[in-house]
Amino acid sequence: MKRLTIFWDLTKVSATDFGFFLKKIDIACRFYCCSTLTYSTPL
Repeated sequence: MKRLTIFWDLTKVSATDFGFFLKKIDIACRFYCCSTLTYSTPL
């Protein structure tokens, strides 16, 4: 719980940067998932 509080403090410090970071993570995850699905199940 304490770790979550520290994490929340970090997000409040740089909310904009964190949002941009999350967006990059989301795009990377989607790209990774799509490529993994494509490779694991060839069409």
